[in-house]
Order: sequence, then C-alpha cells, then structure tokens
Amino acid sequence: MDVTADGINLHQGVSNAVISDNLVRNTGDDGIALWSEAGADGFDGEYGADRQVTVERNTVQLPMLANGIAMYGGHDNTVRANVVADIQVERGGIHVGNRFSATLLRGVTRIERNTTLRAGADHPFLATPIGALWFYAKDAPLTGEVLVTGNDLLDSRYAALQVLGSSVTNVTITDLRVHTTGTHLLQIQSAGSLTLTGLTADAVAAQPLFHCPDAVTFTVTGTPLTPTYCGPFL
Repeated sequence: MDVTADGINLHQGVSNAVISDNLVRNTGDDGIALWSEAGADGFDGEYGADRQVTVERNTVQLPMLANGIAMYGGHDNTVRANVVADIQVERGGIHVGNRFSATLLRGVTRIERNTTLRAGADHPFLATPIGALWFYAKDAPLTGEVLVTGNDLLDSRYAALQVLGSSVTNVTITDLRVHTTGTHLLQIQSAGSLTLTGLTADAVAAQPLFHCPDAVTFTVTGTPLTPTYCGPFL
C-alpha cells in the first residue's frame, strides 16, 4: 500500500481484535498503530483504551515517517511474530509510549518474537536518534507492565533499545538477540529502571550503554552493560 497516513490504526476503544498476516509498505505515518486517545468524544479511561488487541505475523516495510508498529497507551495488548524493516525518519521499529493524549498504558503489554531489520532513525525535532525498540514517557511516566520476550533486533541504525522521557519502569526484557547496531545497545534518556536477562549481542558499534547519570537516574538489573558512554551522539 502507498498511503499518506498510517497503514492500519485502531483508534480509541477498540477491543478483542486481531491484526494479522498483512503486508504494510510505504506508509506516510506508522505502519500499524494502536492509538488509545482519551478526551475526545468522552472516551476516557476504559472507553478510550484499545485493549486485548493482538498484532501478529505482519510485515511492515519502509514507513516514510514514524514507527513500524506503535502502541500509544491502552492495556493488555500483544505484538507478536511481526517483521519490521527499514524505518526512514524520526521513529523506530516497535514503540510503546504515553503520547498523543492517549489513556495511560496499564495492564500487561507483550512484545514477543518480533524481528526488526534496519530499524531506528534520526529524529531532528527531538535532537536524538531513535532506537529499534523504544519506550517514550512523554505525556506521563510509563509505568504499565511491559514484557519483551524472544525478539531479534538486527542491523539497527542507531541503538537497539531506548528509553526516553520522564520515567520508564516495569519493563522486563528476556531472551533478546541483538546483531549489529549503529551505536549503543541501550540508550537511556529517562529516569526509571528495567530488567534485562538472556541477552545475546554482537557487533555493537559503540559502548553498550548510553547513560548520563548526572542527568537521569536509571537502573538496569540482570545483565550488566558496560562500559558506559555519556557525550555527543555518534
């Protein structure tokens, strides 16, 4: 498809739905998005949240702007066994965020057995590169539980993982495979914490951890990531 906006967007209060087995290519915005917008037409809280949605076995290629697959707020949604490739501008491969006036993320969000290829891009307005898998606490701290299991992040243009914004917590990453990054393995630009276990990584181009502890306090438990770098982006 060649569209000027999102390829597929479940907007505001969609529940018990499955998005599966689609090829989404060359979109003008996110390839696939779950946007749990609050405040419009009275759809706040539970009514505004996309919930119990599964996004599985899709291929998303070449979004001209934004992410391959994005979840903005909502609860108890799953992104599973998708392939996301060749992000062009501003965003990453798979994204979770409290953004765009969405209901706040809660419940358990699952990101399982996905593959990103050449994901991540420079973001000129945020003055930062974006990782292949990234979390953004823009509107409010990101506290809903996120379980990231068995994913492959390959040939990432910048960092493989990124946290950004006010505070990101309650994220558990297990059995992650990272092959080739343009910069770091984890790029920390928020307060908070995450747990990382079962990591396999090779061909990481820069120091594994980008973290400026004088700016933000963030804790990584499980697999230690050293050395740490704080300075201009490469």
